[in-house]
Parts: sequence; structure tokens; C-alpha cells
Amino acid sequence: MKIKQKIIQKLDKKFSDKKWYLTLKDNYVSRTLLFAILGSIITLCFALFNGIYGLIYQSIWYGSFAIFYIILSIQKCSLLLFYLAIYKKFNNDKNKLKIEKTKIYLYNGAIYIPLTISFGVVISMFFNVGKPSITGDILAIATAAYTTYKVTIAIIHFKKAIKEKDDILQALRNINMVEAIISIVLLANTLITTFGTFDTSMKTLIIILGLAACIVIISLGIFMVVKAISKLKNNKTV
Repeated sequence: MKIKQKIIQKLDKKFSDKKWYLTLKDNYVSRTLLFAILGSIITLCFALFNGIYGLIYQSIWYGSFAIFYIILSIQKCSLLLFYLAIYKKFNNDKNKLKIEKTKIYLYNGAIYIPLTISFGVVISMFFNVGKPSITGDILAIATAAYTTYKVTIAIIHFKKAIKEKDDILQALRNINMVEAIISIVLLANTLITTFGTFDTSMKTLIIILGLAACIVIISLGIFMVVKAISKLKNNKTV
């Protein structure tokens, strides 16, 4: 028997009479919302970690990434709060609830546009200033672990969110994707500055990777905005 099945069986025995447990077990949306909260806490902790290193080594690079992670965590928490608010208000009106979900999806897509511009500014600063501070093995290992976690979560939720076709879940999926993309850029730079030789070719690699990330994120934001506006227009004509 797989470890996952054993854990589920033990939880079933202990909490089978609890309504909250049955809801989490049987409802993917509720389960995703719970893990999104936990994910936000982890991201905030990692942001704080980068912020501390940024202060210690007086690095604008790591300080900027800390701010990006904080913004994404706030975005995720705000999404959850808005969803809970509209669910409570329009739970009995499925069509209205669907429209409000699409609006939340639209707003979240719009956020990526100024976020990408800010990220592009950080990349351009990197081009002008040069090599960020070397922060040591601890940050490199922590960044590698966090990036692996975010990429794994992004892939898992990407597949599941497509099946659910829910705007809230897709918005959460996209936040996870953006976190993963930003983490890859941070990881590449951290590994090179900590363990490798930071020459012109490595600097160019980081810049190209950063610009590619900007293109992907802003394209995602534009796609979300266009898709949401189209859905809202179609709903009005029904």
C-alpha cells in the first residue's frame, strides 16, 4: 500500500465525522484554497529570508526579489479573501458568482503588467550595476529548495486547474507559475554567483533568462485580461 493511501486511511479513521475534513477531502477547490494559504506563508518566509540577506549584504537584487515575493503573497491572499466574500454573497446565484470569479481573474491578470515592468527594471539594473553580492551556501541551498518546491507545485496545479475550469483556481495556478518563473531566475543567479565564475557570458545568461521571464509573465497577464474581458462580454450577451 502506498504511503499516501495509508495516511488517508488514518485521517479517515480520525476525522471521518468532521464536516471540515470531508469538505477538504472531497472538494478540490476547498483543498486548493487551504494549501494556497499555506503556500503564501512559505513564500512570505522565503521573502523575509531574501530581505534579511539583502540587508546584510546591501544587495538591491535580493531585496527586490523579496519585494516581488511579498507582492505575490499579498496577491494570493487578496484573491482568496475576495473569493470568500463573493462566495458568501452570491453562493445562491451561480451565474453571478461565475461573473465575479471572472472579474477577480481579470484583476489578477492586470497586476502582472506593472509587476513585469518592475521586474524588467531590476533586470536592467543588474545589467548596469553588474554582479550582485555573493551570499554563501545557505541562501543558495534555500533558493534551490524553494524553487524546486514552487516548480513542482506549479506543474501539479497547472494540470488540475485545467480539468476544473474554474477562474479562481486558474488565477491561483498562474500566481504559482509566476512565483516559479521568478524563482528560476533568482536560483540561476544565486548558483552562478555562489559556486560558479561570474563572467560576461554568465551575466548575459542571467539577463536573457530575466528578459524571457518578463516576456512570459506579461504575456500571461495580457492573456488573462483578454480572456476575462471576452468571457464577461459573452456573458452579457447571453
